[in-house]
Amino acid sequence: MKRAVRRYRVLWLIAAVAIVACDRLLTDPTAEVAEIELQFAVYEGPPGGTQQAFGRVSRVFLRFTRPDSTTRDTTISVSSEGGIIRASVRRETAQEIRSLGINARLGYGTAASPTVLFQGSRTVSITPGVPVTAEIALTAVPASVVASPVSLVIPNVSQTSQLSSAVLFASQDTVTGASRTWTSANPGVVSVTTGGLATAQAIGQTQLIVTHAALADTVPVTVSSIASGTVTPVDTTVFRGAAVQYSVAWQDALGNALTGRTATWATTDSAVATVNATGLVTTVGAGP
Repeated sequence: MKRAVRRYRVLWLIAAVAIVACDRLLTDPTAEVAEIELQFAVYEGPPGGTQQAFGRVSRVFLRFTRPDSTTRDTTISVSSEGGIIRASVRRETAQEIRSLGINARLGYGTAASPTVLFQGSRTVSITPGVPVTAEIALTAVPASVVASPVSLVIPNVSQTSQLSSAVLFASQDTVTGASRTWTSANPGVVSVTTGGLATAQAIGQTQLIVTHAALADTVPVTVSSIASGTVTPVDTTVFRGAAVQYSVAWQDALGNALTGRTATWATTDSAVATVNATGLVTTVGAGP
C-alpha cells in the first residue's frame, strides 16, 4: 500500500477573504451594510517560530480603501483555532463600488500602538450580484536580527569561529527560513563568509555585521595579542657543556593559549651559557 506523502510549503501564509452581503450586495448602491468574512491560515510546513508567532495573533488591524481613496479602519479581536483565524466585520457603504482595497495587519496590542507580526494587502474586484472570494498573501514582519555570541575573541591568526544569528518577530519568535548575510568591517583583521564563518587574518579588533533587509546586529571581535608568557623549564641546574631546550607558552588577557608567536632568546652572560634562536641553552662555564 502506498503511503501518502505530505508536501511542505515554506513561504508563507495565505488569507482567504470572502465578501458577502447581509441583505444586499456590497455593490448595490442602496445597500447600507456589507459583511466581510476573513479567514487567515498558515499552510502546512516544518514546525517553527512563524507558526508560533501566528498563534500569538489576537488582533487584526484592517484598512479598507475605496476607489475614491477614502479609507475605513477597523480592529478585530481574534484567536487562532487549529492554526486558523476567522473574523467578521460589518461595513457601511453609501455608494456603489466596483473594487475594494484590503490591507490586513495581524498581531496584538491596540490600534494606537499595534505590534504587527504579519501583513498583506489585496484589491478585490467586485461584480454586482456575485459574492467574491479572494486570497491575500501575508508576509512576516521581522522586528530584529540577533547575533551570537555577543562578542568574540579569536586567540590565533588563521583560527576560525562559527557565528550564528536569528531573525525575530516582535514576539521574539524566530522567523522561519529568513535569510541573513554576514560581512566584516575590516576583512584584513577578520574575514567572514556570508554564512558567518569568521577567520582571523591579523592581530587587532573589528566588527562583524549580520543583516536581514534593513535590520542588523554587530559582534565586536578581537584577534588576541600577547598578555603573558610562561617559560619552561622554570629552574634548571646543568653541568658545564650540557644543553637544555627552553620553550615559552603565550596567553592572551583571557588566558587563551596563543600559537604562531615567535620568541626572541638572549643570554645575560655568554661566559656562563649561550642560547640559540630556538631557545636551546648550552652551558660554557660556572655560574648562575
